[in-house]
Amino acid sequence: MEKLIFPMDVVNISQLSYGDFSHQGYEAIDITGKDKNIDSAFAPCTVKVLKKYNYTGQGSSANTVLFGSCDSKGNEAKVLCADGIARVLTLALTHDDDISDIKEGQIFKQFEKFYDEGSTGVSAGNHIHLEISEGWIYQKSLKRYEPRDSYYPNFAFTLDGNLLMPEKMFFLLTGRHVIGEPHGLKGENMPYVDNSNTDLDTYPDAPTVGLSGFAFRDHYLSFDIPKGPKMIDIYVGGKFNIIDLYKWKASDDYRWGWASFNGKQGYLKYDPSKIFLFGKPKKTLHMVLEKSPAWLREFPLGKKIKLVDINKRILVLEIPYKISSDGYRWCKGLYNGTVGYFQYDPDVMYPTTEY
Repeated sequence: MEKLIFPMDVVNISQLSYGDFSHQGYEAIDITGKDKNIDSAFAPCTVKVLKKYNYTGQGSSANTVLFGSCDSKGNEAKVLCADGIARVLTLALTHDDDISDIKEGQIFKQFEKFYDEGSTGVSAGNHIHLEISEGWIYQKSLKRYEPRDSYYPNFAFTLDGNLLMPEKMFFLLTGRHVIGEPHGLKGENMPYVDNSNTDLDTYPDAPTVGLSGFAFRDHYLSFDIPKGPKMIDIYVGGKFNIIDLYKWKASDDYRWGWASFNGKQGYLKYDPSKIFLFGKPKKTLHMVLEKSPAWLREFPLGKKIKLVDINKRILVLEIPYKISSDGYRWCKGLYNGTVGYFQYDPDVMYPTTEY
């Protein structure tokens, strides 16, 4: 079952449910991305477009799209919410400046771009107004609410059905989400989870790796050839299988591999400084020392126990997500019967599945 993942990389919530401005009396949040420009949002789960409101005047529901949680075929499907309850959901997003490319009945897979910030309708700047309701809902209606401030009207055009508090529904992804920069409210109360919903069981013998850092748009699977047309982005924190990782470099100075991610296979643009390993690899993965020797140590930054010379290979047992205080990932490896820890330095070594 998919988990409901917060739909933007940077968690900036400029107004919560029952907020001090236009949300007085009802459940909705405003999300604003990494800055005050226009950022894209990705589907928090697999969704189907249920309804579009194309009105672009001053109405509060200008360019609203209703998305229903679904399976890959477009049937109703439950999604796990951060409060621990699995529900069929409808998400209503508002203010995108142009929704002409969104079609009713269209299916967006989880993590696909599906909506943009905008300022259409009643808006003080680029953002997305977001509401969530249980079940598939095809309608928004004008309802009476009780505002705390007489400046705001006591009617709001909101999603029908049982409205939920969006700020209590979303998970955050470890390694992907950045909290509250550079403006807006924060999301510390949203629980973090590791990514799910990849096809990790398709190639059970392949090393399972993930991306770290905040540069996921630079990592993708490519059709046919290295440097070919982009097929699918791999997001930060996303787990995928490396089927083969080649020791040669392409003309762009990157090593490339063959990988599987979210049901698709293709060439992987591989930046070793952004990769970490999940658990013990079932397929042999070696670190090849290309430019200088390395020491195996008893523990990270600990006592030296064995020198591994240039052009030798260390069998990789672990590549952690976290970086040590010296700026390196300390990997666990095996060399000539000795198990120890070594600095993962992409400038002098590279991992490969080739023997």
